[in-house]
Amino acid sequence: MNQKDNAFFKRWQATHSRGRTRYLFVTGVLYWGLPMFAVMTFFVSPPKQMSPSALLLSAIVWFLGGLLFGYMMWIVGERRYSRLAHDDRRGDGDRVA
Repeated sequence: MNQKDNAFFKRWQATHSRGRTRYLFVTGVLYWGLPMFAVMTFFVSPPKQMSPSALLLSAIVWFLGGLLFGYMMWIVGERRYSRLAHDDRRGDGDRVA
């Protein structure tokens, strides 16, 4: 396992131990969904007058989008972690990801 893979492996062990639900909400909703909501709602197409229902709809869309983003990133991280763990057990630690 090279240095980059080893660093990822250790980081993902800590992430995995905190759980998927926390990862979905922190990485997906807080770090991706909330900024996207703010940028897309208020800066990209700023409404002259946005109704509360339109604002709520936008918040719901970006919340769900954040959950989906977080879930996809969780799957990617889990696959890489599993592959590295499997390669390390087989003794193929020098393989580049």
